[in-house]
Amino acid sequence: MVESGGEKGPDYRIFGDQLKEWIRNKGITQTQLAVELGTSGARVSNFVRGKQLPRRGEVQRVDELVGADGDLVRQYDALVDKPGEGVPDAAEARGALRDFLQRAEVRLSTFTRSACYLLGGAGLVVLLPVLLNSVLPGVVGGVVAVWSVQGDAAVLLGAGIAVALVLPFWGFLLILEDLTAFFFTGHSFGAEHAVPHHEDDEPSVVFNPRFALTGLRVPEGELTPRMYDVVAGLHTEHGRVVIPDDDRWRRRFDERVHRVFDTPPARRIPAGAAGDDQRLGYVFRLSASLPRTLESEAAKMELSLAKHNLTVRVTVLRYLKAVLLTVSAGVAALVAGGAVAVVEELALPPEVLVHVLAAVFLVWAPVAVGAVTAPLRWVHRASPGGGHLAEAYRDSRLVRFESAVVFLCLLSSASILAAVFAAAMRADDLPLFLVFFGGSACAWAFALTRWWPGRLARTPAAFATLLKDGASRQ
Repeated sequence: MVESGGEKGPDYRIFGDQLKEWIRNKGITQTQLAVELGTSGARVSNFVRGKQLPRRGEVQRVDELVGADGDLVRQYDALVDKPGEGVPDAAEARGALRDFLQRAEVRLSTFTRSACYLLGGAGLVVLLPVLLNSVLPGVVGGVVAVWSVQGDAAVLLGAGIAVALVLPFWGFLLILEDLTAFFFTGHSFGAEHAVPHHEDDEPSVVFNPRFALTGLRVPEGELTPRMYDVVAGLHTEHGRVVIPDDDRWRRRFDERVHRVFDTPPARRIPAGAAGDDQRLGYVFRLSASLPRTLESEAAKMELSLAKHNLTVRVTVLRYLKAVLLTVSAGVAALVAGGAVAVVEELALPPEVLVHVLAAVFLVWAPVAVGAVTAPLRWVHRASPGGGHLAEAYRDSRLVRFESAVVFLCLLSSASILAAVFAAAMRADDLPLFLVFFGGSACAWAFALTRWWPGRLARTPAAFATLLKDGASRQ
């Protein structure tokens, strides 16, 4: 990317004018072109106005999209090949790459710290049983009391209440899965076999999870050949940092390497210190400390940052949703436990417990929908002019958890209403059931119109996907 300046502007504008003409002829907008290039509309606008030059790969992509048959590429090459046009030389470009890698390391460390904070915060789920220790016995005791007189109603009621108490744990479990993906899927998912067993074998990869923050080697082309030889010699000199002078350790490491890389017998590491140079090479491979050029390192860093950004944004939102679910479930359990204690103190019949517990958790279900959808609504409220909230629900990955929660809360309400219906039929008191049903329907209507802009038809699929494939499925 080259910025225009001084007398270089006119040439950039010539390219921009031609680009604008091709875009117009193709009948697409600058916004559509930006989407195809994976960049911002403002950057494409700078291309068209001659304030900025795209990268050559972007020019090739644009040339294909607009059907320029190579005209844009040829004009771009003619422009950047002219001497004195402000295009940086190789030394300047490499300096820019080094500066970028320094900034990228800072950004990557920020992502990592954010993930570590979430990893520590996810441990709060351990405190949930402690916080509810004085509440759960009362709720469970109420369900057991109902069981003594109405077994069918107790089963349905218990199933609905169980959803409220399990959802926070499930949310935190998915967060831990997200964080595992963050720390171990920053690049390739395995390691190449040491060598094919047969000449006709295709290159293959064995699964060997690697930490996302890989080791780092001196980029190729940054040192003179003699200096590279010096560094290689120092690897052997300092090899005891990773390879202790212990034959038992060497044998264990060799066995591990042979299993991971499926090494054929003819290529096994020599025993003893004679094989330390080969072991050092495998240490670099296992830690993903691969020799790369400066350009390759910069490209990999760009992709890693994009990967981490996508993972962290989903995980942070999911963490907020799980915390809010924990609060809502805790409050519901607290109220239910207190209500059960009052019923028992007044020596009211067990049938009353059905209505008390049902009322509490029928209110909880739509409130939980409001809680789990709150983070996205808060983001939208803080982003004026950012479009409609419903547009975020096109990204199923972003809203999969809350979609699953909506589905489970609906099942919880249905199960609790079934318990109320069973109790009403036994007591021949259908109007009471209709009151519960009508109140629950009104609460759900409010939640689905005010808090939930998604599609109910997609919620079962979201739940099934999370249940089957986990949090990290793209």
